[in-house]
Amino acid sequence: MNQYLRRCSIIVLIFTFMAVCQAGNDQWVEVRSKNFTVITDAGVKRGGDVLLRFEQMRSAFAYLFQKMKVNTPVPLEIVAFRNSKELKSVSPLWKGKAVELAGLFQSGEDRNFIALDLSAENGWATVFHEYAHLLMNSNLPPTPLWLDEGYAEYFSTLHVSGKDIEFGTLPEGDAQVLQQISWMKSAALFSVQHSSREYNEGDRRSIFYAQSWLTVHYMMNQKKLKELAVYLELTGKQHVPVPDAFKQAFGMTPEQFDKALYSYFHGSMVYFRAPAPADIDKGPYQDRVLTPAEKDATLADFKFHSIDHNAEGIAEFKKVLEEDPNNEVANRGLGYACLRQRDFEQAAGYLKRASASGSRDPRIHFFNAMVLSHSTSGGMININPDEADAVRAELLKAVELDPGYADAYNLLSVTESVKGDTKEAIKYAEKAVQLNPRNEYYQMNLANFYLRAEEFDKATPLLTILKSSSNSMVAQNAEQNLEQLERMKEFKAQGGTIMLRPANMPADSPADNGGVEVVETPKVDNSHPVAFLKGTLLSVDCKFAPVAMLEVKSGAKIWHFRAEDRSKLVLIGADAFSCAWKNKPVAVNYREIGTGAGELISLELQ
Repeated sequence: MNQYLRRCSIIVLIFTFMAVCQAGNDQWVEVRSKNFTVITDAGVKRGGDVLLRFEQMRSAFAYLFQKMKVNTPVPLEIVAFRNSKELKSVSPLWKGKAVELAGLFQSGEDRNFIALDLSAENGWATVFHEYAHLLMNSNLPPTPLWLDEGYAEYFSTLHVSGKDIEFGTLPEGDAQVLQQISWMKSAALFSVQHSSREYNEGDRRSIFYAQSWLTVHYMMNQKKLKELAVYLELTGKQHVPVPDAFKQAFGMTPEQFDKALYSYFHGSMVYFRAPAPADIDKGPYQDRVLTPAEKDATLADFKFHSIDHNAEGIAEFKKVLEEDPNNEVANRGLGYACLRQRDFEQAAGYLKRASASGSRDPRIHFFNAMVLSHSTSGGMININPDEADAVRAELLKAVELDPGYADAYNLLSVTESVKGDTKEAIKYAEKAVQLNPRNEYYQMNLANFYLRAEEFDKATPLLTILKSSSNSMVAQNAEQNLEQLERMKEFKAQGGTIMLRPANMPADSPADNGGVEVVETPKVDNSHPVAFLKGTLLSVDCKFAPVAMLEVKSGAKIWHFRAEDRSKLVLIGADAFSCAWKNKPVAVNYREIGTGAGELISLELQ
C-alpha cells in the first residue's frame, strides 16, 4: 500500500511539475529600457535582448544624423512572441488566413506596434526597415520616396559588434534583384511617387527598393551627402528640372551618374562602420510579470489598431473589462474607439474609468481633451470657447507627462486660437511641427496661424512647400491660401482691414479649419448712419476670439455681422454673449461696411 501511495505521489509530482513548466511558458512579462517597452512570452532575458537591439538602432540613428534628441511623437509598443503560432494571432489576413510573417509593423494615430517572431532571425530586417521609417518621419524633414526607402533598407541591416555599429551590408535578395532585373534610370528613380507603378507593381517595386538602397549606399560610401543636400534643395524648393539639378549638384549628367552607380555595384562595395555610443545599451532594464488581463488588454489594443482584427480587438477589450472593470488599457482603448465613432458620451465614461486609479498615461488626458472639444483625429476640431479652459488644462497635463507629444501641442495651438491668443497658438503649432516635421496638417495649421497674425514672410514658404503635397486636399488648400495671402497683402497696403473666417474643408481634415477665407472690409466709417434690422440669428462663429462673426437672415437676404470684441458688445435680452446661439429671433443696430456686411453696435435677443 505504501509503495502504491509512493508511486501515486511521484505521478502527481510529475504532472504538477509539467503544469508548472507549462504555466511558466505561458507567462508574459514586461521589460522596460529608457526608451522602449516590450511584452513577451519568451522570458525576461529574451525581452532584454529585444530592447537592446532597438536601443542600438535608436542610438545609431542619433549618431549618424547628429540628433541630440530623437523625437518619438507616437509611442511604440513592442510585442515579442516566442514562435510564429503566437504571431499569427495579430498578423494581417489574406483570403481569411494569417499571412506568414517573421515580423510586422502596425501604425496608429495614437500608438504604433511592432510584433516579432523570436524563433525567426530574419524578422529583424523587416522590423528595422519599418522602425527606420518611424525615426525618419519623426525627426527629418520630408525627402523623396527613393531616399526614404533607401535609408530604411540601409538601416535594416544594422548590427552592433563589440564597440562598433555596422550597417550597409546587402539586404537579403537585393543582390539577386540587381543582377537579374533591368535597372531604372536614376532620373526616373528620383521621380517615383507613392502612386507610381514603380512603387506598386511586382518586379518594378523590387528593383525600386534594391536600387534605392544601392543609391543611398553609394552616397554614404562616396561621401556625397553634401551634394545630395544641394540636389534636394534645387529640386524641392527651387523646382529645378532633374537633369539640371544633377549637373549642378553632382557635377555629372543623370546618364553619367547611372554609369558611376553601375560601376560601384560591380566594384568593391564595403559596409559602413562607426564607433558605438558609450551608453548604447541604455541599461539596466526593469521587468515585471503581467497579469492575464494586462496581457490580453495589450494584445487587444494591437488588434484594435489593425484593419483585419479591429472588431476582434474591441470584443477582447470588453471581455477584459468583464474580469477587470478598471483595466486602464481596455478602458482607454474603448474610449478611443468611441471617440472615432463620435460617441462622446460613451467615450467620456470609459476614459473616466481609465483615469480613476491616477493614470500617468498622457494619451488619456489627450483623449479627454478631444471629448471636451468634440473632435476626433478623423474629424473637424470644433472647440466650444466655453470649454476651452478645460481642454487646455487636459492638454497641458498631457505634454507635462510627455514633452514630445506632438498631437497635444497641435490641439493646444487650436485651443489658444479659439481663446483669441494667436501668439500662443503659433508657439504651440511650431512645437508640433518641430516634433513631427512631416505632418502636413500641423504645417497647415501653422501656416494658417501665421496668416492670422499677418506674418506673411513665414506663411509663404510653408504654403509653397504644401502646394506640392501628394495629398490633393492639402495641396489645393495651400494654393488657395497663397492666393488669399496675396490678396491680404494687397488689401492691407491699401489701408483696409482684414477679417478672416474659416474656409469650408472636408470633414476628415484633422487640421484646425484647413484654411482661411479673406473677408475684405474697409475701416468702419463712423459717419455712416446707424442702421437697424430684424431677423433670425442663424449661427455664431467665435473662432477668431475676441471677434465674433454672426450670420443673420432678414427676409430673403443673409447678412454677415462682425463684433470687434464680443465681450464688449451691447446686449439686450441676455446677460452674456454666447457662441452657441442658433436660430434665435434678433434685432441689431449696425453700420454697413460692405454689401451684406456690417459692424455690430448692439444685439437684442427677442
